[in-house]
Amino acid sequence: MQDILFYLSEHYQMERAGWMKKGCFHSAMNN
Repeated sequence: MQDILFYLSEHYQMERAGWMKKGCFHSAMNN
């Protein structure tokens, strides 16, 4: 179970980092 949570947290961080790099984070917040 912890492995799944760890994977999800790592994946979420990578996704968020990708949004920040693309500059899509603000547009996502507006939607």
